[in-house]
Amino acid sequence: MRKIATGISTLFHPVFLPFIGFYFLLNSKFSFLLEEHKSILLQSIFIVSLAIPLASVFILKWTGMIQSIRIPNVQERRIPYYITFASYLFLAMFFRQISFIPIEYSVLFFSSALSIFVLISLINTTKASAHMACLGGITGGLYTLALFYNYPFFYPIIVCFIISGFVGWSRLRLKAHTLEQLILGFSIGFLAQFFGNFLFEHFVSLTSFS
Repeated sequence: MRKIATGISTLFHPVFLPFIGFYFLLNSKFSFLLEEHKSILLQSIFIVSLAIPLASVFILKWTGMIQSIRIPNVQERRIPYYITFASYLFLAMFFRQISFIPIEYSVLFFSSALSIFVLISLINTTKASAHMACLGGITGGLYTLALFYNYPFFYPIIVCFIISGFVGWSRLRLKAHTLEQLILGFSIGFLAQFFGNFLFEHFVSLTSFS
């Protein structure tokens, strides 16, 4: 069972999930972007939200700043969190400047950056699950797309809850987190998507130089 738990935990690692989530979103029947525009988005997301954070972890391991690429020590997650926060915020701002990209895509990454900010602020307090924060973010993101932008995502939301249950089980099985830390992580990711929708325009106005 431990091998199964390890496989689930690795497959649904936070570094992969944003790209996987957007891949399915952009290739769903609810995306009306041109193929070349989808390609631009996916390449941007792959490089900024996956390749750069993943490469930074290997560099940190190579330089001895972290002991393991799995980063079980929560204190060692600070720099990877900063890099991920900056990556998500960059994508939110970058997408906001491109006319053919729906505004909600920018909001999703801004909200994800918000969840990372909360995880950073809690580093000295608790080891909130990054796996569950990411899944909570995807689930909450789909829910806000349905609530605020009329995407018919009832069944994808149910699937995300089911996947979250399996991933939560795997993290418990591996003794990586307590149940409270899993619930906290999921709640952070889920609620950040709601707060992000209300805070995004304020953020845009503060960072606009036009």
